[in-house]
Amino acid sequence: MTDYAKLSIEVLTDPLVLGYSGMTDQQVSDSLNDPARPYERSIVPSHKVFDAIVPAEYVSLSAANKERLGTVLSMGDVDLSGANTRSALGGMFSAGPTRDNLIALQNGPPISRAQEIGAGKVGPGVIAEVRK
Repeated sequence: MTDYAKLSIEVLTDPLVLGYSGMTDQQVSDSLNDPARPYERSIVPSHKVFDAIVPAEYVSLSAANKERLGTVLSMGDVDLSGANTRSALGGMFSAGPTRDNLIALQNGPPISRAQEIGAGKVGPGVIAEVRK
């Protein structure tokens, strides 16, 4: 369901300066629905973090780091954007496949601007209504 209030603010104020005022309703709709926006996850399930860890790199961790990792994984959900978590994981896995996996885990698939603002998928008729 389309959130008209959010969509109205987006289209009428154009906060990212995407040029909506110079576009047709169809072009605005296409622009808003295009999944080209980067999406960064902050919260991920701990089992996803566990799956991102390369066993050979885990084996080489110190006992203290293994214990710290166990604490991170016991959280249920892990906030990969949290300063303490990033510092802990970055200190354990400074370079290599595990670090690359964790970065990839945080970067989700691209989303549309409409998804990003919580407006849902929009058609040109909805844009015409918002512009009235």
